Amino acid sequence: MLKFNKNILLFVFIILISCKKENNDYLIGHWKNCGENPGFSDILVFDETYNSVRNDTIFSHKDSAIAIVEEIKYEYGEPKLYLKSIKDQKIYRFCKK
Repeated sequence: MLKFNKNILLFVFIILISCKKENNDYLIGHWKNCGENPGFSDILVFDETYNSVRNDTIFSHKDSAIAIVEEIKYEYGEPKLYLKSIKDQKIYRFCKK
């Protein structure tokens, strides 16, 4: 009987883990370009008015794709956002403000 309960618990746990919703709330706010490449926007604002994120793609308010999220790192306790521009394929670094 105990083994049966463990199997049910494991099954429920796997179902809950697989149903996890992706959350892009960590990008909400203002990001400033703090990298070496000055060709992209100086400031990115993620909210309902300006830019939004779907999966790993950043869309402008006009619903056109402008960049892809490469990675988010924490350097010296601050989040750094690395974006790959769709226009010129360069990597840009942004700091959270």
